[in-house]
Amino acid sequence: MGGDLPTVKPGQQVTVILVDGSRHDGEVIAVSNDRIVLGKVGNYGFEETVFPAEEIAEIKTQKVPGFLSVIAVGTVV
Repeated sequence: MGGDLPTVKPGQQVTVILVDGSRHDGEVIAVSNDRIVLGKVGNYGFEETVFPAEEIAEIKTQKVPGFLSVIAVGTVV
């Protein structure tokens, strides 16, 4: 992709596919014309990984399923 990264913003969930075919999922922490930084919770806490643009074949945004907030209200007698 070298210098031609798609428009993604910090906080988005994406899948980065590298030219070697490997796939990496995570949250966009930072993005510039020459790299993207993904973060995710790993075995040792929160991990950040930098992917140079020349190693990226494709970036796909992930659909984050909606969630339903439930509030439980009760009375104590």
